[in-house]
Amino acid sequence: MLPGMSRSISFLAAGLCAALALGTASSAGTSAPALRLTAMQPLTIGGAAFKSRELVTVRVTRSNPPAVRRSEVRATRLGAFTVQVADLRVGRCSGLAVRATGARGSVATLKRPPLPACIQE
Repeated sequence: MLPGMSRSISFLAAGLCAALALGTASSAGTSAPALRLTAMQPLTIGGAAFKSRELVTVRVTRSNPPAVRRSEVRATRLGAFTVQVADLRVGRCSGLAVRATGARGSVATLKRPPLPACIQE
């Protein structure tokens, strides 16, 4: 080996290991689409990890009294959105199911059952 060549190989190997680790970390950082309830009055739902600028249909189903609302919203460049369903009141005894379906395949669901004290036997 030429003088200094082993040092170059060491730097090359270290760089290759770092590149592989970085690639693995970035692919592991992708997450599934998710929904969360951000407010009850007015009913506000937040979405995250949808595809960039994806058109999302949000369907909200209330169990008691039964009602269904549907809204469309466009996700941001980062895949987030917020939608308000102002004309649907949800009390503590109302069950709630939310399904968000993106035009490019993203799907997320959220369920909030009624409180146990509200369930009649």
